[in-house]
Amino acid sequence: MLDIKAEGFRREHQSQILSQAQFFDVNKILIIIFLDIILKMKLFLYLFAIIATSQALTDKDEWINFKAKHGKIYKSSIEEIKRFSIFQSNLRRIESHNTKEERGFSSFRMGVTKFADLTRHEFKDMMKLSKRQKPKSYGSIRKFDDTKDIPAEVDWSKKGAVTEIKDQGQCGSCWSFSATGTIEGANFIKTGKLISLSEQNLVDCDSDCYGCGGGYMIDALKYVQKNGIMAEDKYPYKAEDEKCRFNSSEVAVKISSFTQIKSGDENDLQQKVALVGPVSVAIDASWNFQLYSSGVLDDDSCENSEESLDHGVLAVGYGTKHGQDYWIVKNSWGEDWGIKGYVWMSRNKNNQCGIATDAVIAIA
Repeated sequence: MLDIKAEGFRREHQSQILSQAQFFDVNKILIIIFLDIILKMKLFLYLFAIIATSQALTDKDEWINFKAKHGKIYKSSIEEIKRFSIFQSNLRRIESHNTKEERGFSSFRMGVTKFADLTRHEFKDMMKLSKRQKPKSYGSIRKFDDTKDIPAEVDWSKKGAVTEIKDQGQCGSCWSFSATGTIEGANFIKTGKLISLSEQNLVDCDSDCYGCGGGYMIDALKYVQKNGIMAEDKYPYKAEDEKCRFNSSEVAVKISSFTQIKSGDENDLQQKVALVGPVSVAIDASWNFQLYSSGVLDDDSCENSEESLDHGVLAVGYGTKHGQDYWIVKNSWGEDWGIKGYVWMSRNKNNQCGIATDAVIAIA
């Protein structure tokens, strides 16, 4: 009887020991799992910190290169910190957009331009095309043969009718560059001579415009029709308002007339570009222009109403790439913007960005 009780006690004791051992084994396993999770979290945080630091270093390097390339100097350290933060936001925007382009969801690429330290609103505030009533008198209107076949593609810059890319700087004088562009083209087509004309002449002397405060291309063409315009080497560009120094004895070019394109009609614009020459056009320079780098700028966010037009440029040709029609447009933001100073804008997309809304061409 005592042996039976002893055996029962022994078994119960062994069971308790086994139970305790199992309990400690489970705890041990849980502790190991917990420690493994902690180690993985630490590793994740460590890698995240490395990536974040690497990203910050990359942004800093980009920032240093950006400032050096474009000669950026800020008035205070606080201002520079602000601009760097904006620059970083624009870098993320560039990366996000270019990923879409690489996946086939966009037809153009973005890059770090001289405007990469500006907010969207600051960039738009730079546009200075005057919002004013158009003059009622457009001068004499010349008729053109609209029965001629037009080529599938045209590029006046390859025919010698377009001067080098210029840079308006911090002056809101896009209207003057747009106007001189169509005059330079008209003069070349008539005489075979390409003369770079003076935008500063228009900025300083056209009283119907507001110099660096904005202007209107038709007013500039009216001025040249009446007075003529000096060459750029005789009246260099200063990117600021100065006293008029026009000398009638040094006029380089005069125009006989100018004519407008039928508002909103891209077919009419195409015909004039093909058969007559480079056309001065007003556009809605949307947010995407700020960081545009290459490709066909297909931008349904911009508008085509007359009220939305805020930038003057020059249509020098057109073409088609991978089935996508585009305009070849000369800008005045220097060669370090876009395609060496040019932008390809969508063509036959419901007058996108208003490229045919308010266009005019000079006649030499």
